[in-house]
Amino acid sequence: MKTIAILRKELNEFFSSLTAWISVSLFLVTMGLFLWVFPDTSILEYGYASLESLFSVAPWVFIFLVPALTMRFFAEERRMGTLELLFTSPVGKAQLIGGKFLAGVLLIVFCLLPTLVYYYSVYELGAVRGNLDSGAIAGSYLGLLLLGSAFTAIGLFASTLTSNQVVAFMLAVFLCFFSWYGFDAISRLPVLGRMDFLLVQLGMQEHYRSLSRGVVDTRDLVWFASVILFFLLAARISLNGWKRSLKGLAGWTIGLILVNVILVNYFTRLDLTADQRYTLSGQSRELLKKMEGPLVIRVFLGGDLSTDMKRLQVAVRDLLTEYSAWSEEDIHVEFSDPMAAGDEAKDAAEYQRLLQAGLEPTSLNIRREQGTFQKTIFPGAILYYGDKQIPVNFLGTHFQTGPAAESIHNAVQNLEYQFSYAIRQLLDKQREKIGFVTGHGESGGRRMIDITGTLNQVYEVRQADLKKDSLDSLATYTTLILAKPIEAFSETEKYKLDQYLMQGGKLLIFADRFNASLDSMRARGSMLALPLELNLDDLFFGYGFRINYDLIRDMNCTPIPVILQTGQQGNQQLMPWVYFPLILPRATHPIVRNIDPIHLKFTSSIDTIATPGIRKTILLKSSPYTQKANAPVYLSLEAIQEAADPRDFQAGELPVALLLEGSFPSAFRNRLRDAFDESLPFQEKSPETAIIVVSDGDVPANDISAIDDSYYPLGYDKYTRQTFGNKVFVRNCVDYLAGQADLLELRRREMGLRMLNRQRAAAEGMRWKLINMLVPLGLILIFSLTCHLLRKQKYARS
Repeated sequence: MKTIAILRKELNEFFSSLTAWISVSLFLVTMGLFLWVFPDTSILEYGYASLESLFSVAPWVFIFLVPALTMRFFAEERRMGTLELLFTSPVGKAQLIGGKFLAGVLLIVFCLLPTLVYYYSVYELGAVRGNLDSGAIAGSYLGLLLLGSAFTAIGLFASTLTSNQVVAFMLAVFLCFFSWYGFDAISRLPVLGRMDFLLVQLGMQEHYRSLSRGVVDTRDLVWFASVILFFLLAARISLNGWKRSLKGLAGWTIGLILVNVILVNYFTRLDLTADQRYTLSGQSRELLKKMEGPLVIRVFLGGDLSTDMKRLQVAVRDLLTEYSAWSEEDIHVEFSDPMAAGDEAKDAAEYQRLLQAGLEPTSLNIRREQGTFQKTIFPGAILYYGDKQIPVNFLGTHFQTGPAAESIHNAVQNLEYQFSYAIRQLLDKQREKIGFVTGHGESGGRRMIDITGTLNQVYEVRQADLKKDSLDSLATYTTLILAKPIEAFSETEKYKLDQYLMQGGKLLIFADRFNASLDSMRARGSMLALPLELNLDDLFFGYGFRINYDLIRDMNCTPIPVILQTGQQGNQQLMPWVYFPLILPRATHPIVRNIDPIHLKFTSSIDTIATPGIRKTILLKSSPYTQKANAPVYLSLEAIQEAADPRDFQAGELPVALLLEGSFPSAFRNRLRDAFDESLPFQEKSPETAIIVVSDGDVPANDISAIDDSYYPLGYDKYTRQTFGNKVFVRNCVDYLAGQADLLELRRREMGLRMLNRQRAAAEGMRWKLINMLVPLGLILIFSLTCHLLRKQKYARS
């Protein structure tokens, strides 16, 4: 009760003080300007239904606000000579300090309550009304309250050291600033080496960052409690006299340090966000347990960035914080701007270095008051583990052409998959074998150099010759890839493929049904596309699918250059070529989820056939506006000039990529097998295995430059100069078949895209600025007048 009495006394003095009301009003004005008026931090400019700006700006304002509220706690008592009276009263020093501390915490709550108007404003301005992550905001307010409580303890301690309020204020500001920013700044000094991690953990910023995202970690709670307890004990010792109690403070300090050290490995985390975006998956945690040394991650997202790119930067930082929290080894994260040297030669050298490391540059338009300027950035990271390094590119190549907010959102959803996939590559000591089947005119050499190099980073890529290799040899491959065969398979080779599958092997098939070729057609102006006889139809039929003898004509397609005659001169233009479908992945399967559009050439439709025990998933489908051209197909460049009639394109969505999983029956179970390879026992039925079939043999093949014989990246269209998602699709297919399905499941993660209604925010911007500037101040004014009237009424009665 004595603590409550002190609490009531402090609150009464606060609400009767003009300085206190001015401090709270200045806090709300400052927050209103930063959150709603200043363009760099304005919620209206940010475009997302979020209060992130509040929780990033408020700590800096608290550094000055809290000392202003606490500077009089003991300094005024000393100056007025009432401190000695309090010491002689029945109130103990612990109760005195506790009452004043609780009063300071309640004042912080009082300051934060009017900011709920910001919550209401964002709630109303959402693209979907109410599209706010209330759980994350509640956790963030908890973090802000704990930070304010720690600053209150610091301010209270500073107030015990002097009788001058100004000195107490300045001392508290310094201590708050140092505890918030100082340790973090010192940790960046290069002379500290690995000590930087420990210094960062001593600062408030690191512990507040987790809470401000809506993640409640017991380590952060205990750390804030330790800081508060330390400064409250220091305040008591300051009142008692340093000489008598300094040893006790040292003992308490050691005890608090030990508690925090023990909790490093024994902790609980509660993710309050609606979509659990800060909950690291079990797959990622298992990977982190396998680390046997420090991991260095250099992220090249620093400097001046656009609003959307800043969101990606924050998401990367948040995710890597989660990795650090769960890892038993040191994960050192650095953010930098690689193009910040300001020296043209140095910037050019760094540009080439990052290109060679595997990072992809992106050109960014940044709007400022002075105008719009372009900046080249590398939105990615390089991971270093031991003597290995691996790049991670955050953005899909569709970023340049698609909506920025949607592309960034997809990138954010894929971040955990990207980083965990890279960490697995760094940790893997034994690589699985992948075989490209040869001997049937398959694509090879420079046409497959990009995908071969990409897969070689993870797997041991070899060539598998069905004519020479025995079944025993083929069984060592995790996956066999058929990449555009154009010559028939013999029965012996078919038997080897069949039994390879029956032994549990996986097949990835990229097969053309026709001999269509744009280069052949250009040479003659037209060609008759005839079916390819691969002698695989019976095999495919037995496994549950059929590649049809047709070519898909799709109105959603990519263009090719065509020379159009205008008078006596020819003019080359890009014209839509309906035989080059552009596939937009819409399935939710992790192989195709959140990847860029895929460019196909001369593809056929796929039919599924009822086969017991086989599960079928359509991975890719054409657009609804299609037409089937049945064999034989006459291809002519002249026809490209004729406008396509949408009424002729009514065949609907046609499957072009199919995943089959289950136990497959052997195509040779009822046939004589004396002439076939018997190096392994014959199997009539396979164990659980999988086949992926794509009805386009060019998907894994990169183009070759006709000028200098160099190769283009896989998926790059030399006509439109866009890079499509072919490489990611092929890599995902191989990963899925080769046993990486657990990590691919991370691509299923859904995170809500919470956008503001930009049209409404622009049209009603001034209105909402006035609401969020004036309403919180109005609430404070009403409350202050109410307190004044109640006090006046109370003293009038007495």
